[in-house]
Amino acid sequence: MIDRDRQLREATQEETSRHINESVEILATGLERLSHGDLLARIDQPFRDGLDRLRSDFNLSLETLARTLDDVKSKKC
Repeated sequence: MIDRDRQLREATQEETSRHINESVEILATGLERLSHGDLLARIDQPFRDGLDRLRSDFNLSLETLARTLDDVKSKKC
C-alpha cells in the first residue's frame, strides 16, 4: 500500500510538472511573438494547475499595450 501511494504521488507530481512546463512553453512563445511586434499573440488555451492567471494577465497586457499604441498613433495624426 505504501508503494502504491508513493507511485500515485510521483505520477501526480509528474503530471503537475508537465502542465507547468506546457504553460511555460506557451507563455514563452507568446512573449517571443510579442518581442517581434505581434500584438495579436493572445493565448487562448487555458492553463491548468492554478496558472491560468498568467495567461489572463498576458492577454490583458497585450490588449492594454495595443490600446495605448492606438491612442499614441491617433494623437500623432
